[in-house]
Amino acid sequence: MNNNCNSSNENASLKLAIIGAFIATIGDAISTYAAVLALDESVASDQEQAVQMQAIQQQIDELKNAQFAPMKNHQDQQMLQMQQEIEQLKMAISQKNPYDNK
Repeated sequence: MNNNCNSSNENASLKLAIIGAFIATIGDAISTYAAVLALDESVASDQEQAVQMQAIQQQIDELKNAQFAPMKNHQDQQMLQMQQEIEQLKMAISQKNPYDNK
């Protein structure tokens, strides 16, 4: 009977060891899956940040161009006015009689 009791205890111990190993394996699989998900999230987040940074840089460039565009337009207008004044002066000089001053 004693031998039967020892054999029964060994069988129960083996069953518990197998169940424990199975549960540990499932735990390892779950932790591995969680690590893969975290890595995928990290990669997606990095890609999203890169896209956002590119969009921000584009907005900065557009703002810079918009800031200097009025200045350029103003300079163009001034240049056009100066050219018109020069043409008017040329016409006034060419119409003036060169003998009037003498």
